[in-house]
Amino acid sequence: MIETEHEFLSLLEQGADSWNSWREEHRTIKPDLSRAYLFEANLAGANLSGVDLSRACLIGANLTGADLSGADLQGAYASSAKLNQANLSQANLEGADLSQANLNHANLTEAIATSTNFNLAALTGACLEGWQINNATQLEDITCKYVYLQREQQQRQPAKGKFKPDELSQLVQAVPQSVRPGQVSQLSTTAIALGSATTNTAVLTRADNLAAQSPHPSQTIPAFTPPQERKWRLIAAGVLIGISLTAVASTVILRLTQAEAPTAQTDTAQRSPVTVASLPALPCQEPPPPALPNRAPDYEYQTGTQYFGPLANGEPTDGRGTMAYSSGNRYDGEYRNGKRNGCGTFTFANGRSYVGQFQDDWFQGQGLWTLENGDRYVGEFRQNKCNGRGTFIFADGSSQSGTWQNGSLVGTNLSCDRTPLEMPRS
Repeated sequence: MIETEHEFLSLLEQGADSWNSWREEHRTIKPDLSRAYLFEANLAGANLSGVDLSRACLIGANLTGADLSGADLQGAYASSAKLNQANLSQANLEGADLSQANLNHANLTEAIATSTNFNLAALTGACLEGWQINNATQLEDITCKYVYLQREQQQRQPAKGKFKPDELSQLVQAVPQSVRPGQVSQLSTTAIALGSATTNTAVLTRADNLAAQSPHPSQTIPAFTPPQERKWRLIAAGVLIGISLTAVASTVILRLTQAEAPTAQTDTAQRSPVTVASLPALPCQEPPPPALPNRAPDYEYQTGTQYFGPLANGEPTDGRGTMAYSSGNRYDGEYRNGKRNGCGTFTFANGRSYVGQFQDDWFQGQGLWTLENGDRYVGEFRQNKCNGRGTFIFADGSSQSGTWQNGSLVGTNLSCDRTPLEMPRS
């Protein structure tokens, strides 16, 4: 019976046909892929209905035609993902990063999109029946030629051709505020003001609190009507509020809190959604560390550190093993020549972890670094430091991407530095 994330990921790697056949035979099982690393994974046509993908890394993933109906994608990182023709009906997208995603002809019927980042996404032909957004939903610079207000490609708006620059904002200014049982939204509905008048493809720019919250919590998106007076008021208000919003910059300071763990530091680094398609996929797909064996260790060092696995002369031999340090830190993975070499997971006592490649005890190669507050770095490492191509994904869904050198993102104050790891001693 497939039960663990590692087993689910292994099955997905066999392709959509194998995955879908297994799901058809096990309809009652809802796979848990929360926080899974699926960077640029090919999931086209996969049946992911009802799957827990919360906080999963889906950056650049191919989900064309995938069934994500009822899936939990809260806080998922899916920038630049291909979601064209995907079924996202009743999916929970709250707080997800879908910036620059291809959502053309996607089904977003009754999807929860509160606090979702759709910046620079494509939504042409998407079905927006009963979808839920609020004033924290980011909808800047969306490209959209037309949408459907009812499923099965019914009630096309506009009925023919493409949106004119002054039409799309009127269509999306009122959205339902109600949420399904178990979901809570405390942010008011949002109005959408037009951001460009120079193209026949509508481009949206969000304007917070541009329209009053609807007095009917369960109302659906209304039919399109283009009253001229309201149109110009919306455009004027959108411009004024847009100017005020651009005056507010988001800054973050991440402080170095542990002497033996990497952390991010920045004073005024500007965060924004980015495309990271050039970042290579991780070669290591490690299973979650299991509970320590309920037996005496194969070797115990004078410091109290315990080792479970094959060893010779007090050193791990080639193969896999587990080193449980007296500090509470732990390593599960491959050893060669008595050192951490290959793929493995290093878990710190404070909740931080590194999953990826090791060389002579160093974080070296490609890996995923997770902080206890939910911040993550995905990319390349050299001697325990972020070095090469990589993306730092903040807990709020914003991110910074680029070239890292000696622990810092080039041209910024963002740091991902660390000191050497605790080494086992005989």
